[in-house]
Amino acid sequence: MLISIVTVTLSFGQEKFNYKFLNDYSTKEVPLEEKTKLDHNAPTNHITVIQKKALHFDKITEDWERLDCGVLYSIDLSENYKTWVVYYYWGEELHTTLVNYDLEYNFIDSEELALDENAEGWTLSESTITQHRIHRMDALYIEPEQIEYINFIFKDTGEIVSEKEYYNGNIPDTCVHYFDPLAVKYVQALNGLNIRDENGNKIGKLLYGEKVNIIKYTNKELSVNDNGKIINGSIVEICNYESGYNKRRYVFDGYLVDDTALKLYNTQLCPNMLTEDDKDPFNKGERVCLDDIYSIILEKLPNSIPTNFITKNDNVILEKDKITLPLTNGKKKTFINNTEYLESTESYEYIGFLESFDYHLIEGSYFEEGDFFFVDQNNGEIKTRFPNYPHISPDKKTIICFYFNPYNHRSEFFIYTIDNKNQITLKRIIEIVYWGQNIKNTEILWTSNLSFLVKATPIATMWESSGNYNKSYQNIHIKIHN
Repeated sequence: MLISIVTVTLSFGQEKFNYKFLNDYSTKEVPLEEKTKLDHNAPTNHITVIQKKALHFDKITEDWERLDCGVLYSIDLSENYKTWVVYYYWGEELHTTLVNYDLEYNFIDSEELALDENAEGWTLSESTITQHRIHRMDALYIEPEQIEYINFIFKDTGEIVSEKEYYNGNIPDTCVHYFDPLAVKYVQALNGLNIRDENGNKIGKLLYGEKVNIIKYTNKELSVNDNGKIINGSIVEICNYESGYNKRRYVFDGYLVDDTALKLYNTQLCPNMLTEDDKDPFNKGERVCLDDIYSIILEKLPNSIPTNFITKNDNVILEKDKITLPLTNGKKKTFINNTEYLESTESYEYIGFLESFDYHLIEGSYFEEGDFFFVDQNNGEIKTRFPNYPHISPDKKTIICFYFNPYNHRSEFFIYTIDNKNQITLKRIIEIVYWGQNIKNTEILWTSNLSFLVKATPIATMWESSGNYNKSYQNIHIKIHN
């Protein structure tokens, strides 16, 4: 949350206003929700009559001089105008309003964001504010209940107009892609989600995991019977990319979830299934897939076995841009960072020592790629390179490694075997279609010499909508076959 700094003093007619009092209020970032609740943290830091004059409350509400009014926060929407969210009490009603001023605090326009009232409790308004618009829900709680959703758009001049007025009464079939969506969701439906036009005609389907930009909510509620399970939701308007154009389309939001809530189904865990029970996302049951290399088991998670084989080696010399490994044969092996030219970048990090193998483990980072590799303590020979961290089984006979390519969204699972002479052989590379190892939670917990738990995230939501890594995951229990 930022703090607004206001130092301007301006004269209007015979009156001179100092706006330094606005320095006491913070600046919020969009998108944000404005929900006014009289019985929950209702504002009490009211401003003076002079301050109300400075902010032109006479253009915001009637009887402004006698009403309790105040400022909540500012929003940085445009370089062309200033935006403040203010409030006022009207009897037992609490109103919050968004106000746009020019750079000298002349009033441009305002629009109500939220309303709550204590009298009959019949009316309520709430809004979501994005960079380019306000999306307001107005509810009248009588029989029958009446709910209306309205979009208001910020013009470059700071004026606030309804979407219908913005488009001169004829809202087009296309949508403006640069408008911030009200919400970003993902399709949870295993078999996809139907897309419809404004007349309800089915025109296509969104696949599992596809990203959906919601641009407007509607009051059209719907219940769907999905194999005996009732799914409740509403029809929402989305901005969908089709053949080079962004189109206004409609979908059922009962199958839409947040980026951190998307779940995997049993049939998505591996290619060959022994069961087709997919009424619910992955949670419990028997083994669901099997091939000649590995299986995934759905059962109560067992205890893990410690495998802390990588330890510290005090003989290794770590300098700012160089790693030096003293070898048993009396020589030294060095790895020097090279960051002078981007396309020839090489940098190294020492991970630790695998004493039973006499191997050092080092991580290498290069231009647009990286790896992990073992270096023989005896002669400095690089033994094996891995695409990601190598996880060693309790009996030190198996290594598993997960790799996710962020450029093509491809996830792979590598299985290596270790023989009695400590020779490491790649046994199999398996492409995983729907999920990958969580990027932020890469710990592997072994439950036996041939089974382990991996923290898995659907590939579709490996990153959150914000661009940050998704920290949410599901534990998947994998067994490797001899």
